Amino acid sequence: MKIIVNRFLPPKGFLAINLFGMLFVRQLYRSRVSERVINHERIHTAQMVETLFVFFYLLYSLEWLYWLIRRLFDRTINPYRSISFEREAYANDMDFTYLKRRKLFAAWRYYFRWKGDN
Repeated sequence: MKIIVNRFLPPKGFLAINLFGMLFVRQLYRSRVSERVINHERIHTAQMVETLFVFFYLLYSLEWLYWLIRRLFDRTINPYRSISFEREAYANDMDFTYLKRRKLFAAWRYYFRWKGDN
């Protein structure tokens, strides 16, 4: 995975952002990018490839918006952590062999689980 260290991306509050399979990290946080973070972002890259990139960003945005609206009624919801793509990545980012056995469209199974069920 190509890591691009810069002064602008990701937005403040985030350690890294994966855009089209390239990992952007702020200079300030370069030392905090661990193998776990890289594995997490590789899982996202696999998700992007199988959804042809465009659909990944579309589904990700729509789901984030859905969870953001749900948060208006339930303050315990974290919209970012509730996104199915994030739930799959967080559930498996410490398993460094996960991508070798990951099934196609594995993130879909996280759509049908309630928040907190991983």
